[in-house]
Amino acid sequence: IDFSDCKKDESAKRGSLVIPDEEINSLIKLYKNQKASSISISVTTDQIRVNDYELNSSRYIISEEDKKFFEILKSRDSLPLDSLVNFVRSIPIPSIKDNDSSYAGEINEVILSDINQVGEISSTTKKTKVSKEFLSKSNIPFVKKGDLIISIKGSLGKIGTIASDLPNTIPGTSLCILRPREKSVINPEYILQYLRSEIGQKMFFNYGRGDFIAFLSINDLKNLNIPIPSLEEQKIAKKILKKSRDLVDSIQKMQKELDACTNSGWLQVDKKVKDNSS
Repeated sequence: IDFSDCKKDESAKRGSLVIPDEEINSLIKLYKNQKASSISISVTTDQIRVNDYELNSSRYIISEEDKKFFEILKSRDSLPLDSLVNFVRSIPIPSIKDNDSSYAGEINEVILSDINQVGEISSTTKKTKVSKEFLSKSNIPFVKKGDLIISIKGSLGKIGTIASDLPNTIPGTSLCILRPREKSVINPEYILQYLRSEIGQKMFFNYGRGDFIAFLSINDLKNLNIPIPSLEEQKIAKKILKKSRDLVDSIQKMQKELDACTNSGWLQVDKKVKDNSS
């Protein structure tokens, strides 16, 4: 039973969950009837086993809109994501201070806010102090141009691509690198467009686990099916990415013009009044 959208008690303090008695009674009645509805479904233990005993209601209760998406996917040939990309996990970085004798410098760390509106990562904002011991590791997951970076913890499914060379840069601990395979039959632009799309994001939501902090299991990600596109569809994916960049550039230009008008607005009014007076 998914009661996430049930009516909440308006008198409850912010951050607390208080469900009115009438809502609780409705849920109890729904449970006793054990009938499928828009917010409930009866499943077998075999179905739960197939889902690795995950009890997230989104795995079992599917809306009519989502059913349409899944029908579209069933009508297409697809490949598991694992056959298209290599998975490179981030590694924890031990905290260290500047005056620590093992201090070796700083490395750049990709965080969610580095992913722009187009889904590209061209720079990073976070620097992390590291030790000589850390830098001596052979498995440091430095990013490469063309990598896809996806969030697997917290804000699930936010994804972007490394758009330029970012030396000495690793993904944050809640992120994972999807590194396109050299002989992949699907280009990374198409994978990015699909995973950023409404249907791709719904797949992440449905695969999400965890009660307090949502996360995506690597195994679920590896088995995520990607519809095989035609060459024409892959070309269109590249065109959509270019159009998205152009739109963002246009929006940023208009935002600068708007800021200029706002910041100097009174000065322009004052200047025009003085000019008219003279």
